[in-house]
Amino acid sequence: MKPKFFVTIFEVIGALVFGAAVLVIILFAEGYQYDSGSNDLIKKGVVYFKGLGNENVNPVVLLDGEKVKVSFPGELRVTPGPHDLKISANGYSPWTKRIIVPEEELLTFPQIRLFPVTLESEETMFLANMFEPIAKMKFQSSSEKGVLFTNDAMHYGKFYYLEPKKDFWVSEMTFKPDYSKLLAISDTEFFGLSAKKKLFFYNASSKLFTELDKKTKDGFTAVDLKRVENTVFTMDGRGKIFKVKVDDSVEAKPFFAIPEQTESFERIQHVNGMFLFLIKLKGNTVGLIADNGGNILFQEKGITGAYLDGEKLYYTKGSDLFSQNIAEKKLIAKYQMDSSVIWLSRIGKTFHFLFLTKELQLKYCDEDAKNCHNLIRLDSKFAEASDDGNVFFVFKNGWLTAFDFEEESFLPRFLKNLVSAVF
Repeated sequence: MKPKFFVTIFEVIGALVFGAAVLVIILFAEGYQYDSGSNDLIKKGVVYFKGLGNENVNPVVLLDGEKVKVSFPGELRVTPGPHDLKISANGYSPWTKRIIVPEEELLTFPQIRLFPVTLESEETMFLANMFEPIAKMKFQSSSEKGVLFTNDAMHYGKFYYLEPKKDFWVSEMTFKPDYSKLLAISDTEFFGLSAKKKLFFYNASSKLFTELDKKTKDGFTAVDLKRVENTVFTMDGRGKIFKVKVDDSVEAKPFFAIPEQTESFERIQHVNGMFLFLIKLKGNTVGLIADNGGNILFQEKGITGAYLDGEKLYYTKGSDLFSQNIAEKKLIAKYQMDSSVIWLSRIGKTFHFLFLTKELQLKYCDEDAKNCHNLIRLDSKFAEASDDGNVFFVFKNGWLTAFDFEEESFLPRFLKNLVSAVF
């Protein structure tokens, strides 16, 4: 009896092992795989939401209309193929997206943030302060240290130092009338230029201007000057763009040229060895992308707003939002906005953008402009972003206002510090 009993046990075990093997084969054939992290069999397609959810807000995720559980910090495992996603939370506007999940790959979204339905922008973003309002000032540039504004007519400017979660503090500088513009900054230096073709160096510590060179190497009149990260660019007004090198002397090396009358730099952005230029022309604008050697990779007239995200360029012409692959020189998508856009910027490393319309409405949207929320109506077309895209500067009722989207939070966080002064 004993041998027969053991034979029966082995037969049962063998049948179970065989059945399990068949089941595993079927599951793998259907696209499942074993995940050692969760000790589970999962589908090969994975959607990963970076930073989705926190202690205070638990979003509801619907996949094709069915509620699904997201294992925070935001990994959702789904079958490969097309799906409709909807993410919502009580008191917040929902976020929806049509996605196609690839097999055997991670589909990773940058951070997704929901916006309050009942947002009172005036109360949330702007505080009543006793600062004096800013008059007509011109934004020049920003860095991790702060933001520089000048008043060319009055021949002086102010640099607002940014200290996260602390009050701002201001460095005021004045300069002689022949220094007609103060146009670019680095960490502790300001580069100035006069109407007499001279380039000057301003030291923030000593508050002194020093003329570094009698004129630029090629002797042109520098009509604008702008810094991006550690690179300074200038233009001669006749279509030539130069890189400015400052050591013991000033040297301007040709970078590229276009057959246009150039007036000013509207925007310069540096991403992965490429420079995005938005340049104001006489009666028009042009968007260009050049590599480090000055070779033009993309050029389009009539662009009103642009943002470079890796190999992908987002730009607006009127109320049309375009997505372009630079490497393949291929238009990816075209979206229709409900108004003409004059400025755009991605919010940090998230999935979201800020758009400023010609009606001066600041909008918060996802990248295909299908989930948009009006934030506030400004009284100036001025809007600028810090280099990392987390801090934004706008004017409201004559006030210079800075607000910040904290990189690791699920919800937007606005700075409570207002910066303003009379010029």
